[in-house]
Amino acid sequence: KIARGASTGLIHICMASTPSCGSDIPPAPPMAAWTGWHLLDDIAHLILGGLYVIVLGVSIFMRLQKTQNLRLLWQITFFIALVCGIIMRAVWCFLQPFVLEEMIAVPNLINLLLQTIPSFLFFSCYLIILFLWAEIYHTIHSPGSVDILKLRPIYFGTQALMYLVVIALELADRFVYTNMSPCPKPDIQTPMQRAIWFFDAGLYVLSALGFLLYGGRFYFKFSRERKPLLAKMRQTVLPKVKYLTLMLSLCFLIRGGMTLSNGISNWTNGLWWIDLVYYALLEVIPIVLMLLILRPTTQVQTDEDPINSQQPTDDSSGDYP
Repeated sequence: KIARGASTGLIHICMASTPSCGSDIPPAPPMAAWTGWHLLDDIAHLILGGLYVIVLGVSIFMRLQKTQNLRLLWQITFFIALVCGIIMRAVWCFLQPFVLEEMIAVPNLINLLLQTIPSFLFFSCYLIILFLWAEIYHTIHSPGSVDILKLRPIYFGTQALMYLVVIALELADRFVYTNMSPCPKPDIQTPMQRAIWFFDAGLYVLSALGFLLYGGRFYFKFSRERKPLLAKMRQTVLPKVKYLTLMLSLCFLIRGGMTLSNGISNWTNGLWWIDLVYYALLEVIPIVLMLLILRPTTQVQTDEDPINSQQPTDDSSGDYP
């Protein structure tokens, strides 16, 4: 009896111990019932997924309202990256309650991919706005000083390099670290995964500086111009540039700082509300405000030829790409 009781106690102790994510020991059996904190976490992710579905509807509606113009390539690229990012983020949000309750087993790498790839897709959208401002700035301020046609290859080359780095880090993580067990929540387990988070944070910090420098230069330069052909642009485009510059720069700096700190310490893993607050304030709201600020506006016909003239004749340059 003593031996049987000791062995039973030892079994209970072994079952009660919970291995850390990434260890070779198989995870503990699924919980029989939801805990209160798990329920709150599930509700937060379901609400967040619903917000992304609403954002998806808004973006599709805005795209259908936009007429095609000479910047069709920017429009298509912007829309594809935006929709793909929203769909992947919504799938990740709706998937988390099932992963947390251990109803389905998702490898930690796949879960992290669904969480990080949308950030790079949204970054591609924001970078399009920056390059579009560069086209407008150099076309109006110093025509001929910069070859406008070279800006698009620079953009697509930069994006290709960014995604190649991400893919290389993901492949290295997949083949070097092969014994990672599923985690209830996405967790940074390896140096490669930590490098992806640092890369993401660095891109958003750099883009914040880019918007501050280029957006500020764009605004102050053309707000002082008194040419008649630029009067309409001062009324329509410059306010959009100002609001977007301030909003995106602030959000990107906060986002980059939080992502960097989480990549160092993983301090957000124990907070059920952090995903809802983080993505709602730093991703959902900026995307919606961006779409509203850049919404299509009524085109005004003038006597100036909009194709041959190097000066803007309407406010389409500030519209949704």
